[in-house]
Parts: sequence; C-alpha cells; structure tokens
Amino acid sequence: MKIQNLLVNVGLILAAIGMPALAAGLESQAADVKLGLFALTPSVGAEVKHDDNIYTTNSSEVSSWITAETISVNAVAEPSRHRIEFEYAGEFGQYSENSDDNFSDHTFTANGSFAIGRRVHFDVGGFLDMGHQARGSGLSAGRSPDFGALLNEPDEFDSQGLRSTLTIGNEDSRGRLKIQLGIRDIEFTNNRERTRIFSRDRSYSDVAYYHRILPRTSFVIDARLTDIEYEEERALGHERDSQEERYRVGLTWKATAKTSGSMRVGYLDKEFDDGDLSGFSGISWELNVRWSPRTYSHIDVNTSREPDEPTDGLTEFVDRKSYGIGWTHAWSDRLETSISAEFRNDEFQGSPRDEDYVDYALQVSYRIWRWLTLELRGEVADLTSPLDRFEYAANRFSIGAKLTL
Repeated sequence: MKIQNLLVNVGLILAAIGMPALAAGLESQAADVKLGLFALTPSVGAEVKHDDNIYTTNSSEVSSWITAETISVNAVAEPSRHRIEFEYAGEFGQYSENSDDNFSDHTFTANGSFAIGRRVHFDVGGFLDMGHQARGSGLSAGRSPDFGALLNEPDEFDSQGLRSTLTIGNEDSRGRLKIQLGIRDIEFTNNRERTRIFSRDRSYSDVAYYHRILPRTSFVIDARLTDIEYEEERALGHERDSQEERYRVGLTWKATAKTSGSMRVGYLDKEFDDGDLSGFSGISWELNVRWSPRTYSHIDVNTSREPDEPTDGLTEFVDRKSYGIGWTHAWSDRLETSISAEFRNDEFQGSPRDEDYVDYALQVSYRIWRWLTLELRGEVADLTSPLDRFEYAANRFSIGAKLTL
C-alpha cells in the first residue's frame, strides 16, 4: 500500500470532523431509513492504526500503519410482537509495510424472534463469516512470513452456522425452559497444505431450566452436548473428533438497577474418538457481572473456563481460563471512556505450551454530532510462553471516525 492511501484515510477522518456546516441540518434527521416494514441503519467508518509488531514475533518485530474502512447495513422489522433482523458488515484493511497482509472481510447475519402466544418464544438465526487470520496469529501463531511459501498471505476462512431456541415461559414465570440446537462449521480456504486439517464442524444441543427463587433472581440448571468433527486427520494420524458433555448450575439475577449478572459452575467431560488421546474432565465455570453505580457508569467483571480447539498439529485441545474487568463511563452526552484488562491462561494439552496472555486497552469516544463519532484507542498486549517463538509484546494505537444516519 502506498503512503498516499494512508494520507487519504487521514484526510477523510479530518474532513468528517470539519463539517460543522452540515451539523444543524443533519442533527434533526431520522436515525434510520424506512423500506417497507424494515428500518435501515447504514454506517461507514474509517480508521488509521499503528501496530509495532504486526506478526507478533519475539524478535525482529515489524511495524506498520494500517488503514481500514468499514461499512454496515442493519435492517430491522418488528411486526406485532415479532422481530426480524438482517445485517451486513464489511471491513477492508491495507498495510503500509506489506500489501500481502491486506484483507477484505464480510459478515452476513439473519435473526428472527417470534412470540407464540404469551408464554412461548421461538428464536432462529444464522450467519456467514468470510474472514481471515492475520499472519502471526491463529493457525500461524509463532511464525513470521519468513516461514516460506506456506505463509505468503493471511489464512482465510469461511464460517457459517445456524441456531434455534425455543423458550417456554417468560421472566415473570415461576419456571422457564429453554431448548437450543445449533451447528457451526469453519473451513480454511487457502494455504490448504497447512490449514486443511483444522477445518471442522461443531453441532450442539443445550437444555436449560430457570426457576425463579426471588422476584428478580433465578436458579438455573443446564446441560449441553457438543459434537466436533474434523474434515481430515492430522499428519500424525490421530483423529481429533470429540464429544463434550457439560452440566452446570448457577444463578441469574438483576437484583437492583445497579447490579445484574449470571454465574454458572459445573462439570465438563471431553472424550476423543481416538482412544490414544487423553481428553479432559474437570470443573467448568462462567461468570458475568455488571455493577452500575450510576446510570452512566458501568463496571463489568467476567471469567470462564472452557476447552478450545487446537491451532497446531501437536495439541489435543486447549484448556483456556480467562479473566477480564472493564470500566465504561460517560462523562457527558458526548464523551465516553472505556478501560479494560484481560488475562488468559492457555494450557495446550499434548504440547509443552502453557501460555499467559495479558491485554490492557483504553478507548475514548467523542460524539461530535448525532451521526458522527470520533474514537481513539490504545492497547498493550503481552504473551509469555515456554517456547520462545510464541512470545511477543505489541503496542497498538488507532484513531477513527464512524458515520451513522
């Protein structure tokens, strides 16, 4: 990418900020466009980023300016007590250091929520994600472009899924039953010599029962069965097809206007079709809590433990424990800040990798007019690993503008 492209994007951001003559007229316009039953909300954005370690390596780091343009269209219809929603989102990125890292991502989603009488709801949704994994991340973690012909471009994938949820009862009911079925697959579409063994299908069924024990607090018990099937065996010949069984109990609450959240803990068992692989049995948990000392100030705390699928040819699976905390505060109708910290431990079963990841981020959003928001973001990330090639540190900064009708 030429440096002129970087300047053009900076110019677009500055031009958007410098249009006060349009503000008065646009401020009073409707926030969406009607098309039959649907309300359309389009938005566009431009962002300039700097990353001092784009390949997440522990030596010979490569830095780059990145410009990204985004576009999205959301369409919502709410006939009677139902809701239908479609959305398209696209992101297009260009790197100043190496155009081989440029990308074009597209996501399509569709969701429907239908009320069947007063106490039954049916939800259905699907998505198609045509995305990428930047070089040095995902399946290419620990590898720089020097790896050779198998890493000449980012890994690209197509991911698609369907889910349906039947809910019997509502939040005012003493008891509420939720049944969910879903499927999701991911197929890597390039660098096939290296990536094809990671393409897989995941299907699941989940049943959860909520029992109201206080006016705004419910006890919940749930069970989920998941089946994971890979398209191909890996080079060592072990099949990684597996089944997961998860059983949990917990609470969901919205005790006051200031506190809400959910907590679940239980047992998870993962077994492989290949008896030579050990699998996993142990405690699984999930906690999400929001405390709002003011209507304009929120503190979020979350933690979870779940297995994840491997990103290398040696690992059976990843035992992932994550912890996060964030504070979002609106200083005025226009100015909002958000600060967050994320901590993650990944144990790669069948591999010596036992990695700790930390990420600190600060974001400032300023709404210049109703239709225009300016965003500044800074991020510091660090990963430690017993294998040197996976360790890295990165500092990232971005400035962007988003326009919405």
